Amino acid sequence: MPTTQLSRLANEKLNVLAKSISSTHDIAVNFSVDVGIPAVAICDYATANAISLIIIGTKGVFGFRRMFTESTAYKVVKESPCPVLSVPAVRLFTRFKKIIFPVRDAPCMLDKYEIIRPILSTNDASLLVTGLTKVNDAESFRKVSMAMDVLKSKLRYDCVAHSSRVHFCDSISAR
Repeated sequence: MPTTQLSRLANEKLNVLAKSISSTHDIAVNFSVDVGIPAVAICDYATANAISLIIIGTKGVFGFRRMFTESTAYKVVKESPCPVLSVPAVRLFTRFKKIIFPVRDAPCMLDKYEIIRPILSTNDASLLVTGLTKVNDAESFRKVSMAMDVLKSKLRYDCVAHSSRVHFCDSISAR
């Protein structure tokens, strides 16, 4: 089947799905059909349309197969212009009771707390604040410790059960 026919068929099916979701949940639903490498198309669309969050499913590929392939979800997480929420397809997640919040020396790191704040309150969740700092880097440790203290203060104010720990790493991603 030619690409134009596939695109037309995909648009028709997505239009039916979008209308169903929109009427059932009373939300605006937009969709797009693109041809190309899925991860590239998703990231390009997110960039062009100033998307603020991508939610993507994963298949949970592990072991030998994982060594030779990178999933679309993995590529999107690596290249995305915005945060990505990756949800494994093997289970239905409806409650979030224990959440890990990594803290590292990065700009605007604590702003991410505002994103998860509604999840914490809705689920009566507890949070493990995990500081990530480089081994033998006193300045990194100082900055991470200060950020953790600020976050723990916010958690106490919000009455969120929490604990904390520091993990010393050889290298920490700059992203």
